[in-house]
Amino acid sequence: MATDHGPNEALIHAREGVMGLTVPELVAAVNERLAEVGVVLDDALYRKWERLGWRPRDSRISAAVAAVLGAAETELFPPARPRGAAAVPALEPTARWENPQAAAARLTQLTADTTSALTMLDDRIDGVVDRYEAAGPFRLIGEARAIHKSVMRMLAGGHTPKVQTQIYLRAARVAGLLAYMAINARRPALADLYGEEAWFYASETGDQDLRAWVRATQAQGAYCVGDAELALELATDGQRYARLDGQLVRLLVNGQARAHAKLGNASETYRAVDQALAALDAHRDAPAQLTSCISFGAYGLPRAAANAATAMLGIGDTAQVRAYSALVDTSTSIWSQSLVGLDNAAALLLDGEVEEAMKLGSEALAASARHPIRSVYDRAHALHTDAAGVAPVPAVEAFAATLTSWASRRENRVAAGLAA
Repeated sequence: MATDHGPNEALIHAREGVMGLTVPELVAAVNERLAEVGVVLDDALYRKWERLGWRPRDSRISAAVAAVLGAAETELFPPARPRGAAAVPALEPTARWENPQAAAARLTQLTADTTSALTMLDDRIDGVVDRYEAAGPFRLIGEARAIHKSVMRMLAGGHTPKVQTQIYLRAARVAGLLAYMAINARRPALADLYGEEAWFYASETGDQDLRAWVRATQAQGAYCVGDAELALELATDGQRYARLDGQLVRLLVNGQARAHAKLGNASETYRAVDQALAALDAHRDAPAQLTSCISFGAYGLPRAAANAATAMLGIGDTAQVRAYSALVDTSTSIWSQSLVGLDNAAALLLDGEVEEAMKLGSEALAASARHPIRSVYDRAHALHTDAAGVAPVPAVEAFAATLTSWASRRENRVAAGLAA
């Protein structure tokens, strides 16, 4: 039976005083890190660690807690005294002295040295970006909201204008992540609110390329709810702030070209894609690999080509769909494997290759089956709808059965935002 040692002040301070997390928020973030090893932490056990000073028996859990709180594991969970070791006799009456680490943390906050805290926020934000395409919005929303709460707590700390600007930059980025995640999860009202919040903070900092990133994300949100005119307006406005080595290519091809295609403006679609490719030619340091869709960095050719293929599909240029798709190495992104594959399937359908289109559509749907996302389902559903109007061939019926089976699985419905 575990021995009660009294409250773990260092653990409590790290969670409440430094990170500003509730117990459920911390536990959710810890469990996200533990998902790959199949270990789960529950609220009740964690509360005993804080209240009674118990130490985790599983080192994987204690390491995950330390990583989320940005502290050394030995500071949060001091090594237990070996069994049989004699207790040191008390030389003074027992008293609950403050933990030295807690006092040091408070002193750091009072002197307004936020360098380590800002670096830790950057690491946590980058962690969400890096894991986004493997985990998706529904698995990462708890962690992203916890980061957001940490930033909001720092904003209330009365820092100098210089430090406050640095916190605003992080506030804009994490609000932007939440906006993007809400778009992927088909939560348009939240996406709009987080987008406006990100725009406010980015504007206050004067970071022009961050403003451009936010505008591109807002344009994507408008496009996903079918408002192509607003998407075009936002993408065009975003170009006022974009750098050649920043968000310009994304605004042109993801925002402007796709919106023009949705509106049926073929010539403007070609123009926007050509401008994006010209910008890539001028930016020699553009990423050569397919970057994360939620990245704050610049588009490279693979990401631009994937979006160009979608735009070409919108205006019925199936040859260009295949040409641009061929430029995309999707080996590092299962979502892109599915989305590019579904675009190619739709192009085959437009060319009358029904059976081949349904075969490719099924393969594309299977590519990301273990990590479902709503945009894949939406594109697959659109493919089936178009195919059903062509001819009632067995291949179409087989694809319909595949899509129905995919959507009937509870875990897929939750992860793709098809179930509340």
